[in-house]
Amino acid sequence: MSPIQFGTDGWRGVIGDTYTYDNVRIVAQATADHLKSIGATGPVAVGYDRRFSSEDFALLCARQIAAAGFKVLLSDAECPSPAVSYVTKHRNASVGVMITASHNPPRYNGYKLKASYGGSANADLTGPIEKLAQAMQKAPIPQPADFEGRIQTMDFKTPYMDAVEAFVDLDVIRKIHGPILVDVMYGSGAGYLAPFLQGLGVDATEFRGERNTYFGGINPEPLPQNLVPTAKQVVAIGGKAVVIADGDADRIAAMDETGRFVSPHEMFALMLMHMVEDKGLRGPVARSISSTTMIDALCAKYSLPLMECSVGFKWIADEFMKDPQMLIGGEESGGIGIRGHIPERDAQLNALLLLEMMAHRGKSLKQLVEEDLWPIVGFHCYDRRDLHLSAESIQRTREAVKAAAPTQVAGVEVRNINRRDGTRFEFDDGSWLLVRPSGTEPVVRVYSESSSCEKVQRFLDEGVALCR
Repeated sequence: MSPIQFGTDGWRGVIGDTYTYDNVRIVAQATADHLKSIGATGPVAVGYDRRFSSEDFALLCARQIAAAGFKVLLSDAECPSPAVSYVTKHRNASVGVMITASHNPPRYNGYKLKASYGGSANADLTGPIEKLAQAMQKAPIPQPADFEGRIQTMDFKTPYMDAVEAFVDLDVIRKIHGPILVDVMYGSGAGYLAPFLQGLGVDATEFRGERNTYFGGINPEPLPQNLVPTAKQVVAIGGKAVVIADGDADRIAAMDETGRFVSPHEMFALMLMHMVEDKGLRGPVARSISSTTMIDALCAKYSLPLMECSVGFKWIADEFMKDPQMLIGGEESGGIGIRGHIPERDAQLNALLLLEMMAHRGKSLKQLVEEDLWPIVGFHCYDRRDLHLSAESIQRTREAVKAAAPTQVAGVEVRNINRRDGTRFEFDDGSWLLVRPSGTEPVVRVYSESSSCEKVQRFLDEGVALCR
């Protein structure tokens, strides 16, 4: 039996292979046992996404934890991951469990843990649970017997959306004219943002909002190759912008009115500009090693401290917990956290902040990027390639990349080699190339950013060759 392992963000596996009812019960029991061992007495919040059988896995998890003596707050419907994080924090839960595999392919499901403060759990929490679960795999555990009266089904949506609403100026957002497309990619953000905007009088339309456990044949990750129908739709309806959430609605991307993909890097930079220039807020900023140097340029302009973190929002959440004055933190995949909210990624909040920025400045999304962002930081091109390799090949790649120390890549001088997480080659012209194995699926990711799209592709070619 394959060991249960927590990666960058939770434990994930292929449904029916490593992700089985028995293994979910084991992880749930391990969660309860660890909570008992540290003297935790608060409830456990449990939510789930729209993947195949997620509601069944969530109920099984709830029963196992309730049978161990804990009160369980079970979502009455599928919900975004940040809704679970919010309920965990504000209902004083010992931990939150979200049944989701986020952006992974449809055949996957997963088990995310949220710490009591409402952020992604770090190794202090996941490590002991992983160890207990692996030990339990060696022998059967009993079926839950007595869980009656300890599972409370509740509405996660209302308190969460009330909290999100408090962060934005609704009167400003009401000034948006023209259609806004909300692409939820068949995920658990369906029924959240679009109805909220409609309630404000905004012409908002939800796209790909039906449940489709195959996700229309794509991964529910907001990347250009997964958004071809979205680009066509925004042009067809004359939309002013598209806001896009991933499968569990914690990560954000966007498209402008022409159907051009506005990358999470640009979204992060725009969010920082809005917080500082429009809202008058200041504070330290955190970004992952795979994130854009546009953030470095903006922090230099605003004289704000900048921290670099490993990949995974749990590391950014740690920065929020260390410093209550942390203003904003973000990662390459579109996870952005804001001070004063939960220390967590939140697609709904970030979408509303983007729309608030558009309305406040009276500009389209295209204008925000081309007229407001690029003149400050310059044009940045970014791309990523995912290499699906065997476990043995990934380990060989990990070792080869760790040992690599070239003085040039694609004819450009290497200024620095950063090995915080994977290996990031940083160049004299401000470009960078990062190679790192994924912590959520058997993939090696190759990332690059430069002022030249042609140069990005050359760097990616070199990165792929290094992996091969």
